[in-house]
Amino acid sequence: MARAFVGVLAAVLDHRPSTLQFVFYFALFLSLTMELGIWIAFEHLTLASLPITAAAYSERLHSQRRAMETDSELHDLRMDDELLRAKVRRKRQSIEDALHAAESDKLSKRHSGRGEAL
Repeated sequence: MARAFVGVLAAVLDHRPSTLQFVFYFALFLSLTMELGIWIAFEHLTLASLPITAAAYSERLHSQRRAMETDSELHDLRMDDELLRAKVRRKRQSIEDALHAAESDKLSKRHSGRGEAL
């Protein structure tokens, strides 16, 4: 087929290329055409997917930022909860200490009153 095509080229052109030259130039033409097709397809696919990729990246950043804010707020709430529990424990302890002190005062007054009566 290459020899037949070279024969047709010889009839049309003044210079008759050799079959080897024709195969070389034809392979070069096919290679460049395929590379150009790959490059155009890649550029179009990249440009078409760029807004989608940017939106996904933006959404991921937004969700990570919200997760960090939520974690920070939860940490603050946990700290507030622990402080509140500590305050309640201290207040309960002081109330219990005051009740024990009042009870021991009553007992000591009873015992001292009984001692005097005897």
